[in-house]
Amino acid sequence: MSRKKVDSKEVGLELGLVLGRYFLKTDDLHYGYWPEDLEVDIVNFPKAQKNYSDFIFSHIPKDIHRILDVGSGSGNFSKRLIENKYLV
Repeated sequence: MSRKKVDSKEVGLELGLVLGRYFLKTDDLHYGYWPEDLEVDIVNFPKAQKNYSDFIFSHIPKDIHRILDVGSGSGNFSKRLIENKYLV
C-alpha cells in the first residue's frame, strides 16, 4: 500500500484557515495593518486584517478593473474584489 505524499504548504494553508476561522473569527491569511491606535493583541487580529484589506482597496487606481491576486491565500480578498465588480 503506497502512501500519498502530503504537501506541507497545503497543510499549512489549511491549518491557518482552520485556526483563523474558528479561533480568530477571520478568513484572511495575512498579518494585517496595525495603526498606532490599535493595540497589538490577538483579539484585534481580525480588525488589523480588515484594516490591511481596506488599505489595499483604497490604493487601487480608479481606472483599474482587472486585478491579478498573486498568492491569494484563502481567496477571501479575491472574493471581496469580485463583490466590488473587479475582474480577478
